[in-house]
Amino acid sequence: MVFGTSSQSHGSPDETQPAAGNEDASRPLLEEVRIIGSGASKNAGGTKVWVCNHCSIQFTSSYTRMHTHFFGAQTGKKADIRRCSAMIKDREKLQRLLSKVKEADSP
Repeated sequence: MVFGTSSQSHGSPDETQPAAGNEDASRPLLEEVRIIGSGASKNAGGTKVWVCNHCSIQFTSSYTRMHTHFFGAQTGKKADIRRCSAMIKDREKLQRLLSKVKEADSP
């Protein structure tokens, strides 16, 4: 399976569902994407087909890959997904999102 395909979403608005409101506050990156389907995963929390709200590129991946899409790969890890070009260009927006994620991760 190839992560981070760069095909544009061509689905109608009726086929998509906003991610916000579908998950708990511990996963703030779901507010930054639009879930348009589920991948080949057998469990509910696995792979999803989603479109980034900032760069409008469609991907099939997990929440972990969403994190890599916005913030890049961790040191020593390989990025299997393309970085969000809109976030790279707008450092202020990137910092706000990073703060939101850190806040959600703190106990």
